[in-house]
Amino acid sequence: MEHDTTITVNNVSKSYKLYNKNTDRLFEIFNPFGKKRYTPFFALSDISFTLAKGESLGIIGENGSGKSTLLKILAGVLAPTIGDVAVTGTMGCLLELGGGFNSELSGMENARIQLVINGVKENASEVLQEIVAFADIGDFIHQPVKKYSSGMFMRLAFACATVTAPSILIVDEALAVGDIFFVKKCMNRMRQLLDSGAALLFVSHDLASVRHLCQKTLWLDRGRQMAFGPTAEVTEKYAAYIRQKSLPEENSTQGHAPSFTALELTNSIGAALHPINGAVDLTEQRLFVTGSWTWHSCLELPLHIRRTDTPQSVAAFAGHGSRLTLSFLRGGGFALPTVYIDGEKHSLEIENDNLFPELTLAPVQVRNFTYCLSAGRHVIAIISGKAPIAWLGGSCTDAPQTEVQFKDLPDWLHFLEGKSITYGDKKAVLAYVELLDALTLEPKELFMLNQSARLRIHAKRFADIEWGKLNISYKVSNRLGVIMFANSTLEEQYALNSSASSWVIDFVFPLPLKNGEYTIAAAIVSTDKGDHVVHHFIDLAASFVVQTGFQRSVWGEFHNGTQVSITEF
Repeated sequence: MEHDTTITVNNVSKSYKLYNKNTDRLFEIFNPFGKKRYTPFFALSDISFTLAKGESLGIIGENGSGKSTLLKILAGVLAPTIGDVAVTGTMGCLLELGGGFNSELSGMENARIQLVINGVKENASEVLQEIVAFADIGDFIHQPVKKYSSGMFMRLAFACATVTAPSILIVDEALAVGDIFFVKKCMNRMRQLLDSGAALLFVSHDLASVRHLCQKTLWLDRGRQMAFGPTAEVTEKYAAYIRQKSLPEENSTQGHAPSFTALELTNSIGAALHPINGAVDLTEQRLFVTGSWTWHSCLELPLHIRRTDTPQSVAAFAGHGSRLTLSFLRGGGFALPTVYIDGEKHSLEIENDNLFPELTLAPVQVRNFTYCLSAGRHVIAIISGKAPIAWLGGSCTDAPQTEVQFKDLPDWLHFLEGKSITYGDKKAVLAYVELLDALTLEPKELFMLNQSARLRIHAKRFADIEWGKLNISYKVSNRLGVIMFANSTLEEQYALNSSASSWVIDFVFPLPLKNGEYTIAAAIVSTDKGDHVVHHFIDLAASFVVQTGFQRSVWGEFHNGTQVSITEF
């Protein structure tokens, strides 16, 4: 059944008059038919799209692209200079923190005013209590909102905007200031509104959040409509644009011969190379020292890899660890590169299959190369030859050896009650979940970019488990509830002994994540041919913060390579 159109935007533009001097504004007021003393500035130019009931629209673009201006026009705060806007239905808006609130009045008084504005008359007292309960700011609800933190503002504003179940919800980066528990609460309510047929407009710089929440996406750039359509297509176009924009000059698509020899990489600029402790993240532009390196899709496997477009392209990084692994494609026209480790040349050669003596005729295959190094820092350089190479990434890690002990902490499970969603038949339970530094094994909550973490899950069995394969899994989500990555013992092809009384499972993985707060959910289930029986699930088993020191420009979904070890008792 075709949806009814909720929002229609037709050739909308918004312009402002920019004056060099205040006197120019006065002259124009008193002489309106005289010389124009302003320069027109178009914050939006010829924007068109439609949004139906139950659909979600992400709006993306760099700062100054016109996203907030468009939302204000849709909300009726601004009028378009040119074009038509048609909006059908009630609207809830979170355009800016504190907008529509009287700073001198209390949160309770402001909430009452919002109910009057929204025309709520019946059961007003019950609706007001819903706002108070959802905002959950305690006695501050009776204090003037001028005393609120930005997080309290967001809690109250979101509760007021969504309690009446508007048919259109507009959210403009408001969730960026909330704590991780409340943000998950907000994400659940937005999904409920979408399921009930409401339309959502969501502005965010987080492409992963847009991909998971929005069906359509609108990309704006300096007021112009660059693309509108399915989210996967539009966000990929935007990500490619940002990647190309962030390339340094020596990585331009024109390309040129390397600026550095392997010896110079080791002796001269080795200290300045991007450090890797864990998995290599191919979205990191600083890895590609010279030449042109572009994204390429290999349809035969399929894989999304970095390939060279110019001869003698160089990628390099400073690896920290005693085990180096590099993965490349071979065959189908792809050659293997020359690898330099601390200035020493390592040629990667594999005998051709007798059936395919010609490299261009050989089937495409993934080839992994592993080197055992001395512990510490190393300079790794990857240099292509005449033929293009395709790099899939790799890792540089240390593997500590330590005795593993099972921990059963009932107080930990009691602490989680009321703070996390838990369920299952309890034939087997998660007795304790701890997040550790991958190398020192110390408990850890703050990680740096690409630093490796060790998620240690302690589980025990209370009853016979005869159905399916026993599987322990985890998933890492950002503060909006968007899953960053997930994995399990079954996915990594490790079998758990269902007759063991207890297990300790170590998942070791790098954290190629941007600044922010993250949560970890864990579960123990039985799986058979796609069917699952949940024994124990914990929605918020652990949390951590990643600190990068700088903001990454492009983020996407990825498969996070994981080391797994199991100790059975």
